[in-house]
Amino acid sequence: MGSVQNDATVVTTKSGQTRRFRSKQERRQIVEECMKPGASIALVARAHDVNANQVFKWRKQYQMGRLELASATTLLPVNKHKPPSHNHLRHAMKAVNRKESNQVDATTRPQSRTLAGLLA
Repeated sequence: MGSVQNDATVVTTKSGQTRRFRSKQERRQIVEECMKPGASIALVARAHDVNANQVFKWRKQYQMGRLELASATTLLPVNKHKPPSHNHLRHAMKAVNRKESNQVDATTRPQSRTLAGLLA
């Protein structure tokens, strides 16, 4: 088995139980050890005093890229757009209402067309 230094933080809960919190680096190393040919997740987990189900969960996180180590953050450019003006929104609503009123079928009451005209 590979040598992984135990960086786990041990915390005692209110009920008196202890829990270990392992760093991303340690979880990554345990998962990568499990991925070696012929490695048994159960044996690797036991060697690191971790439940095998926890290692399976970490493996899934690893495959989803959620155990990536922090690297230099690349900032992306941000394009700042002006929010649409009130007049622009009113104009868009009028266009929608006109389109809807032009698509009225024969079963529609004439009053609804008039109401749409009042709202536009």
